[in-house]
Amino acid sequence: MRKKIVIVNPKGGSCKTTLATNLASYFASRAGQPALLDFDPQGSSMHWLAERPDNLPEIHGIAAYEKRMGMTRSFQLRVPDDCQYIVVDSPAGYTAAELREVTRDAHKVLMPVLPSRFDIAAASKAIAELLLVAKLDRERQQ
Repeated sequence: MRKKIVIVNPKGGSCKTTLATNLASYFASRAGQPALLDFDPQGSSMHWLAERPDNLPEIHGIAAYEKRMGMTRSFQLRVPDDCQYIVVDSPAGYTAAELREVTRDAHKVLMPVLPSRFDIAAASKAIAELLLVAKLDRERQQ
């Protein structure tokens, strides 16, 4: 069964991309080809993937931040069937709708938090938003 791991934090510079790329690398070395979805408009995960040496295990990259004309969103975000793990690098400053999109069907949500007053405040708000989104999704499933 496919596992989806989402990295979220509304604050920039919280190491979301570092964690996402490291997890994708780990899964590539252990469990076959993972997918790395980059929702961050900076595209740092996709830039990292482009620079990754060809002799390393493959990671399927999806530039989820791009909105492509003439293509449905679900087609653009499709993950190959052989990818057992999906790692999602979320953007900073996301809206509730974006949070709902990136966390949909997630098995795990990870939130890297640096030990500063600003990071802890942002993380606290984000956790409240996650709980609200999860509640809405549970209500919709019933």
